[in-house]
Amino acid sequence: MKYDDRILRQEKIKLINYQIIANVIFGVLTFFSLILIYNKKLDILNKKLILNKEDARAVDITRTIIILAIVLFDQYINYETRKITEIEGKDNEPINLNITSTYFLVIATIISLYATYITSESRFDSISLV
Repeated sequence: MKYDDRILRQEKIKLINYQIIANVIFGVLTFFSLILIYNKKLDILNKKLILNKEDARAVDITRTIIILAIVLFDQYINYETRKITEIEGKDNEPINLNITSTYFLVIATIISLYATYITSESRFDSISLV
């Protein structure tokens, strides 16, 4: 079945727009990571904290859950991109590598979320970028 190039182009643009939105959200989450790391530095220096340890932990858990959602959404984008490349008859190897690497990101994010979750408020020392 022949697909309309215009429709495929629109699908590609839609996926790129999704990637832009996901990257903007990820940038905001990176800002929150910086705040959490700076907050930890203030704690070590015995200075006034931006967030208390309980709030910092809650922010980190929430941030990591959102990152997990972004990574899963990225996997969806990868699968949709692979469908388009299959329709176009192009080489899927690069996208297959992206799909594989995203599986590892999902696993790393889940482990990071679990590590943050099991850390007690009083020992909140670890802040992950994932």
